[in-house]
Amino acid sequence: MAIQTRASAQMYLAVALAMVGAATFGLDQGNFGNVQAFESFRAEWCVGRYGDAESCSELGSLQNDRWQDFVTWGASLITFGAAAGAVLLGPFVTHQLGRKPCIQMGGAVCFMGCLMASYLSFHNVAEFFLGRFITGLGVGLSCFALPLYNAEISTPQIRGATGSIFQLNVVIGCFVSCLVTLLDDDWYFGMVLPGLAGALLVLGGFFLPESPRFLMEKMVHQHPEEAFKCGLRSLKRIRSGDVKPEADQIFEQIRAEMETKHMGFRDLFRDPNLRKRVLIACTLVIGQQATGVNAFLGYAATLFKECGIENPILFDSIFNSIMILGCIAGLLLVDSPYAGRRSQLLVATALMGPPLTIAGFALRFGWPRIITMASVIIYGVGFQFAWGTIPWIYPAEIFSMSEKESAVSCAVGVNYVANAAVVYLTPGLMKWSTPGTLQIFGLLNILNALFVFLYIKETKGVPLEDIPKLFRPRSASTSVRLKAVKANPPHVAPAAVVQGEGFRAPQGVGPLLRLTAGALAVGYRRSTRRAAVQRGAGAKVVAPAVIQAAPAGSAASWRERHWFPIASTLELDPQRPTPVRLDGVDLVVWQVPGEEDAEDEGWRVMSDACPHRLAPLSEGRIEPTTKCLQCAYHGWEFNSEGHCTKIPQVEEAAAEKMRQNSRSQVRSFPTKIAMKLVWVWLGESEPQGHPKDLVKGSHLESEFEVAGTYTRDLPYGYDSLVENLIDVSHVPFAHHGLQGTRDDAVPVSMTIPEMKSSNEHGEILSFTFWDRTMGMRREAQFSLRSPFFFFYLGEFKGDGDNLEFKKFSERRGSTEPDGKPRFRLNCACVPVAPGWSRLILANASRGGDLDSILPPWAIHLLSNRFLDSDLAFLHYQERKLRAKAAGPDGWSSAYYMPGESDRSIGAWRQWLAKDTASCRYDRGAIATLPAGQRRSAESLGAAHRQLQALPRGLQQHGASSEGCCGTLPGGVGWSSDATGTHLSVFAQ
Repeated sequence: MAIQTRASAQMYLAVALAMVGAATFGLDQGNFGNVQAFESFRAEWCVGRYGDAESCSELGSLQNDRWQDFVTWGASLITFGAAAGAVLLGPFVTHQLGRKPCIQMGGAVCFMGCLMASYLSFHNVAEFFLGRFITGLGVGLSCFALPLYNAEISTPQIRGATGSIFQLNVVIGCFVSCLVTLLDDDWYFGMVLPGLAGALLVLGGFFLPESPRFLMEKMVHQHPEEAFKCGLRSLKRIRSGDVKPEADQIFEQIRAEMETKHMGFRDLFRDPNLRKRVLIACTLVIGQQATGVNAFLGYAATLFKECGIENPILFDSIFNSIMILGCIAGLLLVDSPYAGRRSQLLVATALMGPPLTIAGFALRFGWPRIITMASVIIYGVGFQFAWGTIPWIYPAEIFSMSEKESAVSCAVGVNYVANAAVVYLTPGLMKWSTPGTLQIFGLLNILNALFVFLYIKETKGVPLEDIPKLFRPRSASTSVRLKAVKANPPHVAPAAVVQGEGFRAPQGVGPLLRLTAGALAVGYRRSTRRAAVQRGAGAKVVAPAVIQAAPAGSAASWRERHWFPIASTLELDPQRPTPVRLDGVDLVVWQVPGEEDAEDEGWRVMSDACPHRLAPLSEGRIEPTTKCLQCAYHGWEFNSEGHCTKIPQVEEAAAEKMRQNSRSQVRSFPTKIAMKLVWVWLGESEPQGHPKDLVKGSHLESEFEVAGTYTRDLPYGYDSLVENLIDVSHVPFAHHGLQGTRDDAVPVSMTIPEMKSSNEHGEILSFTFWDRTMGMRREAQFSLRSPFFFFYLGEFKGDGDNLEFKKFSERRGSTEPDGKPRFRLNCACVPVAPGWSRLILANASRGGDLDSILPPWAIHLLSNRFLDSDLAFLHYQERKLRAKAAGPDGWSSAYYMPGESDRSIGAWRQWLAKDTASCRYDRGAIATLPAGQRRSAESLGAAHRQLQALPRGLQQHGASSEGCCGTLPGGVGWSSDATGTHLSVFAQ
């Protein structure tokens, strides 16, 4: 829950004073880039040691390799020292002594190092280099603690702006050093400038308040009451108004983390969510260095001289002064309603990559010098607008207290190592080609834009305690509901839907696809609600606590014997209720705040109807203070057990009696979590067993760790879905080009399937088969463990002398205990509604698999293509089967299946009939394609691509205009009929 707090003047003063530590880094970046060009500096360190007067002159030094090595090491050692300070010393000092002592210690060490590299260098190279390293050590210590200190004392509303002061001080430091070195060419004074800022930091640190979070965390184990009081006192110094709610929230978070010890560096890579955040933070700071800014700052005089600028030190001063303006603009916008972390990074990259590329061409082809100068200045403004500030504040925001010290240390250390790499490589690049150097950095900026677009999430205004939740995996799959398959829809709302607040598309997919998904979802839900009202006209009203429908694809007894998988926890939004239809029942899935660590992770499944006026609870919200599900229509609230806890329209005394009436309750179903899936018990009897029992006795029992899931609702019934998935012979033809080709078709061998009743444990349907796919022979076993869960386990086999198979075997088998290339597929299939089913794929975490390399959204796009390729076949096949077949055994006369490869299909149909599964075909609700518009799988795939290419304005118009019948380009349009508004795809 976000608590609104107000910053006091002392908080601003504390942040401004602490951020002087950033000026130490800026002063050094600016001073050494200019000092190295001083004649007095070359006379001190070059003449007589690395060359004579001629080879150490202004022009001769550029070609003096030994001197350039000295300069490179002088520039690099500060960054190596900073990395050591951030990684080796920073976490220890901040954890044991606090954020404030770490900042002060860094200032003191920096001051000592600057003296050793200037007045106390005694013309000794080793002394000079040691001083540079120690200077970096101090810079790393203070710069490690500064983002932590800022994130913990600033309010969420301005945390980004105050964090941006870090980079502002860096830029001001660069500008001051440029100005000083422009007016005074005494290299001793130039080199000691960072130390003066360090001394100021030591003295000013005595007036800084310590972080309230640190004070509470340090004492909470032994003296919790005193810890709270100390933190509260510190918080009062940096806040105005009532600070107790914020103190309570901080203390509660720390208490929740008491059982979790502070993580070491190895711990950062064990949890997938944490590993993802660490990699994002490290990649972000590497991207900051890849912009090339430290090539401009570390070798300013040399680089600008190479660019043909006559007075490089003067231009460097102008360059840094203009960059201050870019930094101030970024600082003002980073927490404003008009920008944020992600958007500013993208805008800044657009201002950096193209100008650098243009500057490279200008130098290469001798264009006017003003083009180069203007391009470099635009680049500098763009860098300070975002890339100079946000990579310092973002890593400190995305980690919890127990993770923060090690994770931020890792990010800061990587930052300085990347800085050192850029500083070290730049002289060689410039010697090779100055235009080429600029163009390489221009290309790296374009790659930065791609990274930000795919992986950076907006943290503006989000409390620190809630930010890690933003990085939980979400589904990137967007189910496109076509009028071509307009059925009795509301199954699982796509990940793009946000109840009551428009829509949210999955992170990592393009804005056009997100808008399309949102428009489809909004129009789809509207049509669904109207269609439901029309279908229910005149029907008997059923109490919401009772299941609304007979089985839509399962046997009636299955509800009393089996757990139903309903959705993936990796794809559900924990902050909003999600509507789900399962076996003809409308349900809502939501997570109780604060119960994420419980066995069921706080997930609840309830009937999706408020007993008051039957409004869908999935359109409501999760109230963070009461931890209840609130109906969006009249505000009634229901707890995790389905009991009504609030009726706002009635006085509390009367409401208490009303809430005791059983009719005020919503049915809450038993829920379990297994294999990262939510399982629900739909029956009236006491739940039996646990979904985890399904993998007992199989290879999955010991090795199954779900790394990702993929969910999709399909316009054909549950029986047709499973029939398709156990049909191994269709793959070479229906999925030609996706998994092998038609040339893979060979006679398939298959054992006679073994069948048991669904009320038995273990395998209830199993067989082994031998076929060929992707040019390789394959042997695999199929095992159905419940009516709703099965898996394949197989092995690829090939000619031992075949080079391609050897490569494939080495790659796929590298993660297997026996080294053999395995084939794995784990599926949950459930009935949704007549003619609709849901497929959930659970991907195990194995380093050599494709899903461990590609991001989830890419895996989902590939999976969509795979399912689209035979979607039309299955849709029409099911319609024809229902038209021909009379009863559950009608398939035997409708199908002609003489081959051995058809044994699995016959066994599946026989098993269904014996278990009395009711895969009914309700003609009033089944998916229907418009007459005369039959299309192949290829044309459906093309229609899907057309939807993704809709113009943005038309998407928004179609989503907001229910009566809109205007046809959109490419055979796509919105239309209305008796069942609602639909997005139609017409054959061309």
